[in-house]
Amino acid sequence: PDMPDEVVAWLRSQGVRRVFQGHKPHGECPLLVRYGADLSVWFCDTSFSDVTARDDTRGLAAATVRVTSDLTQVRGTLADGSAHDYCVSLAGGELQSEDANSLVGHALHGNHRSRTVTVTGGNIRCATFSPDGLKVHSWDAAACAVKAAVGGEAEAS
Repeated sequence: PDMPDEVVAWLRSQGVRRVFQGHKPHGECPLLVRYGADLSVWFCDTSFSDVTARDDTRGLAAATVRVTSDLTQVRGTLADGSAHDYCVSLAGGELQSEDANSLVGHALHGNHRSRTVTVTGGNIRCATFSPDGLKVHSWDAAACAVKAAVGGEAEAS
């Protein structure tokens, strides 16, 4: 889930702060990618959440994205049946280990394809995505470990 620098620059020049898009599957819940503190992009296609599911390729995974003038909340169920929920402010903000919401949407160790995805059971769900977004390896980590892996890197790279 990457965007060319010129697209990011154009969105910023037009005052766009949030983008929501589909038709590019990326895991079991809508994926937030932060481009600094002032631009957030959600990849909301979860049609390949669980390719081993019996009746479809979504399985148990389902999510809602609630958008208000200053907040975006993503809440739902992951492919393994776990509940997830996070809320991010349009104002952005600093990374805070005590606020799991501030850790969602960042690259891990500078790798654009490894990201923090959502908050579940008091931990951060992290994932590494294949270039086509269809193969995903997910794991849960404590907020303090995630903050160290994010390392203050707020830009998508």
